[in-house]
Amino acid sequence: MSEDRSEERAACSGCSKPPGDTAGLRIGTCEPRPRDERALSTSLSPDDCARLVDASLRSEALEFAVVWGVSANTRRWWSLAARW
Repeated sequence: MSEDRSEERAACSGCSKPPGDTAGLRIGTCEPRPRDERALSTSLSPDDCARLVDASLRSEALEFAVVWGVSANTRRWWSLAARW
């Protein structure tokens, strides 16, 4: 996976406040039950997805963020830790 965020930054380049806040949500596999091991590695439950979208829409401190959408499961590829 590339860590290049140029596409997400381009989405924000035309933004101005208000409403200039942008969240690039990189959603993994969003389905009620992952169908295979790969889907489990990138699994984002529908409930977690709804909370992620809600949090990104309600955030008052958000200016620009790229967020990996993945639930807390032991096989995930992506970290849940904040990186920037």
